[in-house]
Amino acid sequence: MIKVAVISRGVYRYLNGSIKQPLSAFTSTKPFAEILWNYDLLSLKEWTICDVWTLGLLMFNTKNPVGQGINIDSTTAQA
Repeated sequence: MIKVAVISRGVYRYLNGSIKQPLSAFTSTKPFAEILWNYDLLSLKEWTICDVWTLGLLMFNTKNPVGQGINIDSTTAQA
């Protein structure tokens, strides 16, 4: 169910870890609505927003996420 939810939203690469957290914090001037979710060159702020949004999908689509061992203090891929 989780895989279907994230694939349907186009954010599966955050779940499987293939979109890596940027090492540098370059600044983007794009409004949030213009962020390309599957783009590999995101600013740290953009990447964080997309990753946390994907983690939210994981949390909201899991019954008792903490009891299931989902670590909400890490990236989506690590959770």
